[in-house]
Amino acid sequence: NWAEGRWVYFFSHRSAFAPLCSTELASLAVYQEAFKKADIAVAAISIGSLEDTMAWVEEVEETFDLSIDFPVLSDPHGKLSRGMGLIHPKNDPNHSIRKSFIIDPALQVRMMFDYPAYVGRSSEEVLRAAQALQIAERTKLAVPADWQPGDDLLARPGQDEDTRLTSLYGKDWTRVKSYLKVIHPNGFARS
Repeated sequence: NWAEGRWVYFFSHRSAFAPLCSTELASLAVYQEAFKKADIAVAAISIGSLEDTMAWVEEVEETFDLSIDFPVLSDPHGKLSRGMGLIHPKNDPNHSIRKSFIIDPALQVRMMFDYPAYVGRSSEEVLRAAQALQIAERTKLAVPADWQPGDDLLARPGQDEDTRLTSLYGKDWTRVKSYLKVIHPNGFARS
């Protein structure tokens, strides 16, 4: 019920009091306002007791002098983590892998990321990817490489009819090649 009707970034952590995971919680706390502004809810889960999870969140807040205002779920016996495929068979059975999901308002997983044990997630990239999914959903256009909010989008394959693009976007699109048609931000309001 908490997730239904909104975009969600849901991610798993190896465990409480892990150094890399602590920096990720802190980074996401710093980006909380940007996620809220983009209408993206954030939630985390890790295997461990409720007491350890609560103490860890408090310690991260104190260490990094910030407030974590998103849920950090405790999965003491790994039941949820196992059910969601967060325990990798070739990994430690007592710790979840570092997996991320972007879930749409209809509760469909739209993107998954798996992070290796010793490389931290980029909150900025997660936010950009979620915003890209949102605009692709809203406009029915494609999002090019290295896109940032406000950048041009692309006509998807099957949207190649020039007359249709002109009726939707007026002069706010450019035909670069027959397969490469760029839609400029001014045209988004009509899409």
